[in-house]
Amino acid sequence: MVIIPTYSNLAEKRQKFCNGNDLSFIINTEEELSRLLQDIDDEQNTHGPVGIIYRGCNNAMYQQYNSAQRYWIENDLRTRGIGYYDFLSKLLMTAKSMPVINHVFNRYGYNKNIRDFPIFALLQHYGAPTPCLDWTYTISSAFYFAVSKSECDGSDTIGNYMSIYRINKTKHRNEFMNYVDWSRGRELEFNSFQEWNNASKNTNICFYLSDFEPDRFSLDTPENRVYPSGGLQICNSITQTSLFNQNIILQDGLLVFNPHEDRCMERLFGTSGFEEGANIMLTPFYCYNIHKRLINFIKKNLLDHLSMNDEFMFPQMSKVIQDVKRDAGVQ
Repeated sequence: MVIIPTYSNLAEKRQKFCNGNDLSFIINTEEELSRLLQDIDDEQNTHGPVGIIYRGCNNAMYQQYNSAQRYWIENDLRTRGIGYYDFLSKLLMTAKSMPVINHVFNRYGYNKNIRDFPIFALLQHYGAPTPCLDWTYTISSAFYFAVSKSECDGSDTIGNYMSIYRINKTKHRNEFMNYVDWSRGRELEFNSFQEWNNASKNTNICFYLSDFEPDRFSLDTPENRVYPSGGLQICNSITQTSLFNQNIILQDGLLVFNPHEDRCMERLFGTSGFEEGANIMLTPFYCYNIHKRLINFIKKNLLDHLSMNDEFMFPQMSKVIQDVKRDAGVQ
């Protein structure tokens, strides 16, 4: 099995992120974390419900490869003669042939050309490898995933830190865009992006899939800078991520699509728009590496009062309805 690249230490990782030389890059104490949370809250209030996105990772050593890249690289499919797009196209074709998936998309009126990315969103949340990476609009959801399955031996090695990643999308209008805005109304199939994968090593095209943003909201147009609500709400005219997939709503989630077989997300954002072959200007994003000894502090002060646990983030609706009946005294 081929080993996915990782960061060997935090010093190496510093070079990839915009706050690598700031105090916020490494968080070791409750005071430092409280200060960071306040700064994030202030920034969030400035940019509105969808201006900033976050990702939580339970081990700071991991580079931000999506699950399809990990599967394809670790299983050495290239050496076995299986191309990245061939592998994913077969997965998509198989999903489309499943009667239950086909029936649902037929009933929603999704023709064959616009099913690829909503199906990837469905596969992503039920354990299949996809070219998408989970992000969220809320810092609490990011912390839930950061603390999940985290183990700490007490040392200060990179494996004893978890990471929160942050992208200020308002800085990347007309560059880092929602799929609906990026496609400009065109019906694009997954395979149409293969040319980006085969292009220059500096090609850094990517976009995101979200049901929480109005059409044209990621464009640099003044009339669309004000979000239509004080809080998150489903408002996209074309359902991209939550069709037959309700978990992503509870997680306040969106998906970032990376069309490249071997370029992690921080590499796409670390490529200057002036480099030969680059498509868009994406500056490095933020990374906060937080020691796992602070997990209990995070749960007590951020997650517990929101009831943010496995049952909330991955609900079994039959169990939820049983609880409704029980609490209402209905036998």
